[in-house]
Amino acid sequence: INSIPACHGGRATHNVENALAAAALTHSLGISLDHIERGLTGFGAEPSDNPGRCDLVEMHGVRFLLDFGHNPHGLRAILELARGLFDDEPGGRMCITLGQAGDRSNEDLRGLADAVHETGPARVMLREVPGYERGRHPREVPEFLTQCLIKHGHPPTSLTIHNNEVDAMDAVLKWAQPGDFIVHLVHIDRTPVRVLLDGWKGPSNN
Repeated sequence: INSIPACHGGRATHNVENALAAAALTHSLGISLDHIERGLTGFGAEPSDNPGRCDLVEMHGVRFLLDFGHNPHGLRAILELARGLFDDEPGGRMCITLGQAGDRSNEDLRGLADAVHETGPARVMLREVPGYERGRHPREVPEFLTQCLIKHGHPPTSLTIHNNEVDAMDAVLKWAQPGDFIVHLVHIDRTPVRVLLDGWKGPSNN
């Protein structure tokens, strides 16, 4: 497990499961153990292997986890990884940025809020997914998620709403300080979000 980059030392339990499934399937197809080993230990070593999925980046003392998690089960898996990595190096704060398309049920949206709450972030940045309102009013989804988190006990001052993924990342970069851990769920703006992150000059002194 420690030799498989995607498993993050065993913290990414969902990828441990995925690795076991991949190994079992390829072994049953007659692929050699040597090739299976090389595949598992090589995949995930470079950001280009699976961009935007379980992508861990450290810049200026701040760790960023970029992922696509877009349903309660997937989000819970990536946040379990985030919490484990955060606990390995405590001392900072955690921020989660989250958006969702409008065609998800209220039950699914509550499930997302539940997963976020269980992770215990200091800050949550909700956001619109422009063009994906799908029958809901503008800001309806992030406002619904905000109310779910307030019911869980999150202070309203710890919750903000942003226009899109890039705006949320911009706000994160202005907020972040060394030691912080940022989980940014990227759905449609992966490239501009990464460009913004790569050009970041570091935490503000303000």
